[in-house]
Amino acid sequence: MKFLDYEIDPSKLFTQAEVLRLLKEGGEDFTALAPVRNRYCEDFGNELVWDFPISDGTNGGTYFVLVHEGVLSLPYDAVDNEVYELFELHGATLLDADAIQYCIDLWIPFSDDLLAAMKAMRQMVTPQEELPETAESKRACPKGCDPSAGFYTTAHVVQEWRVNQNGDFVATASECLEVTHGPHEDNVWTCVTCGEELPAKQS
Repeated sequence: MKFLDYEIDPSKLFTQAEVLRLLKEGGEDFTALAPVRNRYCEDFGNELVWDFPISDGTNGGTYFVLVHEGVLSLPYDAVDNEVYELFELHGATLLDADAIQYCIDLWIPFSDDLLAAMKAMRQMVTPQEELPETAESKRACPKGCDPSAGFYTTAHVVQEWRVNQNGDFVATASECLEVTHGPHEDNVWTCVTCGEELPAKQS
């Protein structure tokens, strides 16, 4: 099966029971996942293990692990300085599409807010004499958000692809070789901070 840019043979994935057995035998912590991560790296080129460091209201965070049955969630509440995350195996479960969407809905505002905050922090600690002179902003959020946090809009770029023998897309080798058309004011711009859409300017 195709997963991101990787070809995954489901028969080579650990089962849920195998992962939980390894953890129970190895200490129920992140380091006990090493056999899974190492074999996945050898077989697929990726550990296929991801940390989701956001509380769902029950646990402090969770790890997602691809297994034969789907996606295994390994929640944790505490972190040790030697073995790292300490898993709460009584809460380990397979995630369905609704549960994954719930995690996506938690991640997007967390990520956007953190990114905007870090940009504001960088500006706050940058000596004023090092800040580039800026002209008046081309666009402004109607809700009054800081325009330096940025906007989402579209641009036209040239990518390098890896393709199969028929020329069909397989993976992106280079995200951007060349910008053919940068963002225009007649695009729809979306505020990074609040998600408000700025209507296209009519030329």
